Amino acid sequence: MRALSAPNRLLAATFIDWTGTGFYLAISAIFLIHSAGLTPRQVGLVVAIAGLIALVGSVPVGRLGDRFGPGRVLLVLHVARAGAFVGLIAVHGLEETLVMLSVIALCDQAAASMYQALANVMATADRRVSLMARMRVVINIGIALGTLPAAIALGSHGDAFTPLLVANAASYLFAALIVTTLPLDAPGGEPKARRRLLVPSPATAAMISLNGLMSMWAVILNIGIPLWIVDSTAVPRAFVGILYATSTVVAILAQARVARQVHTYLRAAQAQRLAGVLLAACCGCLAATAVAGVLVSTILLIAAVLCLSGGELLTVSSAWEVSFTLAPVGRSAEFFATYGLGRAACQVAGPLLITTAVLAVGAPGWLSLAGLFIIGGALTPHIARRARNRPVIPQTPPTNPPTNPRTALPAPAGA
Repeated sequence: MRALSAPNRLLAATFIDWTGTGFYLAISAIFLIHSAGLTPRQVGLVVAIAGLIALVGSVPVGRLGDRFGPGRVLLVLHVARAGAFVGLIAVHGLEETLVMLSVIALCDQAAASMYQALANVMATADRRVSLMARMRVVINIGIALGTLPAAIALGSHGDAFTPLLVANAASYLFAALIVTTLPLDAPGGEPKARRRLLVPSPATAAMISLNGLMSMWAVILNIGIPLWIVDSTAVPRAFVGILYATSTVVAILAQARVARQVHTYLRAAQAQRLAGVLLAACCGCLAATAVAGVLVSTILLIAAVLCLSGGELLTVSSAWEVSFTLAPVGRSAEFFATYGLGRAACQVAGPLLITTAVLAVGAPGWLSLAGLFIIGGALTPHIARRARNRPVIPQTPPTNPPTNPRTALPAPAGA
């Protein structure tokens, strides 16, 4: 394994990580109801609570990544996820399942910032987004490969859950083994003294919120489109699988190409503006299916997913370039976790927004969401310029600083 370059070892760990995750994604809802013994309402409750815990806990874990090194923290996160999935097999009940899912959700959210922090260390400034794009291609391939055996296992008789969860736990341990070959130390120049929490400037906070809005593409794909097809169109529900496959194939084939076009901060801001247009077009196509026949609705749904996929690729590429550019020196893992708060908040609140404020209203709900995407994308370039001038709020030392250097709180580098 050490014969591979460090970036390729990082990609290998990512592939194994997400192949195992694919085992679980295909069975998660069924497992929680039929094996863990939860009701559908309880599933929604525990998933929402786990998402909130991940939202609150991801930044403190990011701070640990800056202090001890993202490689070391990612290693611990992999081991913790492996233990949590074994725990899902061993214990059942609402409280126990909530604890395990909360650990998994927190580790999933925090691992994303650790991977990006490692990419920040391993790649030069002009190749960081390219490495993240390759990583995302590997993630999509891993998920696709992982869901295939899961689907086969679900169609068989007997306990299909235990082997898949054990395989998922083993994949995290295997990925952890590869992570041990990566640079584990914290980046040079990292002060070891305790520091205050990194606070984004108002413009950066606005960028975080806009990234959360654009991240609604995932909720539309996973919740909005399937429920809309079933409840509001004449298109057969089996067509959902074709749309999922289309989205995955587009992501695998086009992610690296799109990322190469988003190679500067200005282009990243412009890319998010275009993403808003494409996501709005997706919503417009979905709204039109409410009054169209089967054939026209099928064509519109394909167009909607293609527009959604384009918005997705532009959104994630833009987020990488923006967060790499704005991250203060020595605080990258914490900043990446902070920038990911918009996306995490979308994962918590997005399903509620789609089900109660979009699907419940129908076509006008989709058109209203389209308007939000247009406005958010249009605002991005102006806000991005202000965020670059002042990424975080400077933390000035007190007027009369303590003489004991052990109690001093230094301002973060790059603030």
